[in-house]
Amino acid sequence: MRLIAEAEDNSNLFKMEVTCSGKGWHQDGKPCYRLWEINASDVKSRKHTDISGETDVYYGFVCPTCGCFTELNSKDIPMEVKNMSREYNKYRSREGN
Repeated sequence: MRLIAEAEDNSNLFKMEVTCSGKGWHQDGKPCYRLWEINASDVKSRKHTDISGETDVYYGFVCPTCGCFTELNSKDIPMEVKNMSREYNKYRSREGN
């Protein structure tokens, strides 16, 4: 038996082509609209708590070129990928985390 890829790098688990659009969140900069192929390790989660205290979780990716967070359709992301996604922090993402 030989390990081919860790879960976060397993393109059989999750892979999709997405455009950096900045959709879903106010951005500091402008999206570059480049087309990317992302996998499970690229999916980040963001939490938003509204005034009533209810929290929603959104999933997306951070463009490596312009740094914009683009929200993905949650229905297109398998539960396994959602469960292993790291929380997005715009300050940490600028450092490459």
